[in-house]
Amino acid sequence: MAQKRWLALPSVVVLAGCAAFEPRPLVPAQTAGGFEARTLADPGLQTFVEANAPELAKEWPRRSWDLPGLTVVAFYYHPSLDLARAQWGVANAGVKAAAGRPNPTLSITPGYDFSAASGISPWFPGVAFDVPIETAGKRETRITRAEYLAEAARHHVTTVAWQVRSNLRKALTDLTTAERRRGVLREQVEVQQRITELVEQQRRAGAASIAEVAAIRVALTKLQADEADAQRQMTDARTRLAEALGLPFAALEGVRFGFPLEPVWDPSALLDKAEARRLALQQRSDIRAVLAEYEASQAALQLEVAKQYPDLHLGSGYQWDQGDHIHRLRQIHQALGDQQRNVQARLSAGGADQLELQNAKLEVGVSALALLDVEARSSLAAGELEDALQLPFKAPSVAQPQRDTGDT
Repeated sequence: MAQKRWLALPSVVVLAGCAAFEPRPLVPAQTAGGFEARTLADPGLQTFVEANAPELAKEWPRRSWDLPGLTVVAFYYHPSLDLARAQWGVANAGVKAAAGRPNPTLSITPGYDFSAASGISPWFPGVAFDVPIETAGKRETRITRAEYLAEAARHHVTTVAWQVRSNLRKALTDLTTAERRRGVLREQVEVQQRITELVEQQRRAGAASIAEVAAIRVALTKLQADEADAQRQMTDARTRLAEALGLPFAALEGVRFGFPLEPVWDPSALLDKAEARRLALQQRSDIRAVLAEYEASQAALQLEVAKQYPDLHLGSGYQWDQGDHIHRLRQIHQALGDQQRNVQARLSAGGADQLELQNAKLEVGVSALALLDVEARSSLAAGELEDALQLPFKAPSVAQPQRDTGDT
């Protein structure tokens, strides 16, 4: 029997469906135009609010916005959440891909018979069908790893949502503080102008010196500069608020915001430090994400160990320290207010003059600024504690709503 020698030219056909690539190029001009067109009255935003926080959509368009309402707005518009949701979607698709089984292959191998008889074609086809079978639980381990990665991506969405809310709360705190500071300083400028006029009158009457008038005018100039700086801080804070919401600056024009700097909860009702630490370790989404990633790495290691077995082929601390200070400052502020009212009464009875009254008003303004500073620090401290525990003391029920982008 003659020995046949083959000249092999392999060709492999994979028995599987093919997915088509659909390009989606980014058009900068179109992206910029879409961003500039965003508003707080957008119909898509209204639909999103109705679906995720219906109590906030009872009045639409809203005439004023608070932290719960703006949080939902940020969840709808902010691009970092869109990216986190997309990454979660990719991770979920990875679970489906991990569950897939190796495709069978059909191999066609042309051969050549050098000993073929005369008149018979020396070319002949060789066909092989291969069905691979994974062993040692590789598929199950691969699925487990993909599921843990998807879980980590889901927790990452929550972490990003907290970051968005935290930035929003800080921007609201800054804006509220700047607005109230500008208001107090504007009142102080008016009072200081009145004091300047009174002292000027006393100088013309010979009851005050030029040096006294100059000192009063310097104080007025400083207050006017402080008021201008507060106005600048308001603009900067509004810009940061627009950024935190994922909106253009123009979208906030004429919009009123309500955000109390005073705590909306009782500091004495907080958990002790040990309980807070335990709660944070068990509830924080970033910690849960890291734990899921660790389990995924364990599964990856297990998969690498399983690869030593060949597959078969068939045919193939926080601490709260602001509360008492606020209470004391409020008592002082109230006492100064009482003192101002007392001077006003004595002025009406002829027992005091206008200068004494204006100085009393100035003291009230100074105490109001001191109280505002402490309230702002208190609000920021409360926010940092919320972030540490990832436990909102007063927030909307929407944690990580899914935004319908219309894509399938």
